[in-house]
Amino acid sequence: MKADIPRPLRIPRWVPKQVAAKARELSRTGKARFDGPLLVASEADFQRLLRLTTDPRMKWVWRELGKRRGDDYLYPAWQSKQPVADRQGIGMTILFLHALKLIKIMREVWSDRVSSASRKDAAYVRKKSVTMARTLRALAEVFVEPPSSPDELDRENARKLEAAAEVFDQLAVKPHVRDRGNTLIRYITGDLVKTCRVIFGSSMYGVVATITSVLLGDSNIPASTIRNWYPRK
Repeated sequence: MKADIPRPLRIPRWVPKQVAAKARELSRTGKARFDGPLLVASEADFQRLLRLTTDPRMKWVWRELGKRRGDDYLYPAWQSKQPVADRQGIGMTILFLHALKLIKIMREVWSDRVSSASRKDAAYVRKKSVTMARTLRALAEVFVEPPSSPDELDRENARKLEAAAEVFDQLAVKPHVRDRGNTLIRYITGDLVKTCRVIFGSSMYGVVATITSVLLGDSNIPASTIRNWYPRK
């Protein structure tokens, strides 16, 4: 499938530079990179990109992820063995792209058949969750120069992976055949909580609630609800 004709995307100044650059590329080509998957291939895809890029609620998200504490960030992005110029910008961009990819996959799975919540669809979602998790862990390894002590890096990475695994376990559980109307929201928020734990070392319930609400358009999910679904142990 080819992407629709490129159209201009007016991006607010408060959008992080790396995120803005990827959003423009998506609006032109439908892809985040030339050999990547087609993320924007329809009007619905473009509208989600538009909302995630320009919705005023996202200003708070980027501000929250960009908060400073001393010489570092309050929620610093994953540290890696390879130095990069802007680890926080990369972390925000990965979260942005992952959210777009996630909602596209989930919308395809949760078609108008969602009321039956078939076992086949549920198995597909679990498989996709595991695949995306592996991708995130691979992406996380391109982040930032290591601390002075390799042991410190190992402990920190292990802690973040363990935190992500907690949500993995919940996502991999077979959902009830009967859908209660929030199954899609639970999968999306659960995956994004896991993503934030991997990238930023924190569940970021407020960030996840805002991104999910913006992506779905007609939803307003409280952060407290997501915290109850996916508590830290």
